[in-house]
Amino acid sequence: SLLGVAKLELGLDKQRLVSDHSSLVPYFRAQDRYFRDFPYRLQLVIPDPLDYHNRTVQTQVFDLLHKLEELPLVSNITDFRQSWLHVFLDLARENFLVFNLTTSAQFQHGLQAFLSGAAKHPVSYDVRLSEDGGTVEASRFYLQTSRVADAQEEIQLLAGLREVTDAAPFRVIVYNPLFPIFDQYSDVLSQTIQTVLICISVMAVVTLVFIPNRGSVAWVIFTIFSVELGVVGFMA
Repeated sequence: SLLGVAKLELGLDKQRLVSDHSSLVPYFRAQDRYFRDFPYRLQLVIPDPLDYHNRTVQTQVFDLLHKLEELPLVSNITDFRQSWLHVFLDLARENFLVFNLTTSAQFQHGLQAFLSGAAKHPVSYDVRLSEDGGTVEASRFYLQTSRVADAQEEIQLLAGLREVTDAAPFRVIVYNPLFPIFDQYSDVLSQTIQTVLICISVMAVVTLVFIPNRGSVAWVIFTIFSVELGVVGFMA
């Protein structure tokens, strides 16, 4: 049992979440075997209106992106980053005669022109303006993970992303369609330990009620713990 506990690994084969005949089975197998480098695209959504003309806000957004890219499991290759704010400000600097961003109103006017241009840039779909076009109600950015080898690193990835985004001065949502599965990974260990402890505690109380001898109670609790250790150990 102890050897089995030592060999237990967190995680779940994603192909077990679907039917054996599903087309997703070979997809998940190929992904796990061949494509563990740069596997997950990360969406960062700022759902609240911000004054992106303000230099302080710009710095806060850039700092957030850079802190995320400094995480061990997130790629710092800038080609993977999709940031409408970087693209728009770089374009404005290169074409300063066309885009005058001196005031907040001029910033919003230039942003509207950029988003509604004839040759729309892909980042144009990452900005949601208010009906009057005077405010950025919400925006989205994209980052890419680096090499994520297994479920344990997927748990670390999710924890690191949430730690950085929770510390941001504004509300940030980080998302990938597989994050709900990663959440289950992270809950398995704590839930298992909690369940075992609750089981032992309840059985100890019941034993104390029916067996007044404390020595016998101690041996019964030890036996229950041994059984629980055997169950968890043989799960491996």
